[in-house]
Amino acid sequence: MTGKALGSELKKALAKLQAGREAISWPERREVAQAASQALEAGEHVDTALALAYLLAEDAKWEVRKDVADLLPLAPGEHFAKLAAKLAEDSNAFVRNSVERALSRRRKGERETQRKRRGLDHVQTQYKAIEEVHGQLAADKARRMAERLYDVLVGETLHEMSRIMTPLKADVNTLLRRAAAGQRDPDAESVTLGKMKERMAFLERLMDDMRAYSRQTPAERRRERLLDIVVEAKNAVLENLKAKGRDTDAVALDVSVPENLTAEVTRHQIVVAVANALKNAYESFDANADKSRAKRISIEVRSAGETEVQVVIGDNGPGMAPEDLRDIRDFVPGRTSKSQGTGFGLPLAHRYVAAHGGTIAIESAVGTGTTVTITLPVEQEDGA
Repeated sequence: MTGKALGSELKKALAKLQAGREAISWPERREVAQAASQALEAGEHVDTALALAYLLAEDAKWEVRKDVADLLPLAPGEHFAKLAAKLAEDSNAFVRNSVERALSRRRKGERETQRKRRGLDHVQTQYKAIEEVHGQLAADKARRMAERLYDVLVGETLHEMSRIMTPLKADVNTLLRRAAAGQRDPDAESVTLGKMKERMAFLERLMDDMRAYSRQTPAERRRERLLDIVVEAKNAVLENLKAKGRDTDAVALDVSVPENLTAEVTRHQIVVAVANALKNAYESFDANADKSRAKRISIEVRSAGETEVQVVIGDNGPGMAPEDLRDIRDFVPGRTSKSQGTGFGLPLAHRYVAAHGGTIAIESAVGTGTTVTITLPVEQEDGA
């Protein structure tokens, strides 16, 4: 229904209901409530939609009142509060439950808005601090650098999404064209749908990685054994690879971690960092055509002086060319040479490790393999 037609229908319904609550049958009143929800979602005919919501919130049928409760998240602030207060005391449990869900969604939305606002305020505070210490020129340059990094990040991510969306769209068009022409081929359709499922799964992974990368890193740290972290990361990677049908036994994995080494960390973040580096090591062998060469991966944890520990993940895979290594060392999200990679693995690992005051170093040579060294402070400084 077009915006104009929707507005006309809502006004007619409002006039009838104002003349008499039973002027419209109750199933039709449900349709009116749903049309009001559609108008609020589109931001059109809001006054008329709200007037209908107030009338229908007192309807004799609980099904109609529940439809009004379902549209609550779309109601503007003060109207949300008034309608929620009216329906929260409803005699029907389904209506009350719907109101509670709406309140929960509103609270969640407010928390998310506050979180984003705090993030923006923090960025502005950092710019102000740079300006006060180094001057306006330095602050402007920092802003331009951040904007450029944002452009690169978005550009790389959009490129990856387009790489998946283009063939996905082509598959959809092919299925629609064959269906319209009556050219059904169950075997071919099964293959096409399988490919579409894989591409949708990739997009889900990409969104999950983007979501993880955009989250603020918590400052809470606990003392953890590095052995426990490595074992958890190793198990997560092996389970993931086996679920994809990979033969993990084809690669020899050597783990050497002293039981007494510990560090103050946010456990799940360092598990993710180690797991991402280990997963890359396994996947590096996908491009290795040398079947005669035994495949090996090692994980070693060692002290680096009195204040740091290192987690070293090495493989004897094909290695990387200098230009590829240079790009990877930039840790820019979205850049990947793997067909099913999202390009967020090592950047996310780098972000988590940097939040702990640590570093990630990557060394690689063609025909030799790759070594990733994660260095972490044993103790976290105050305010880290």
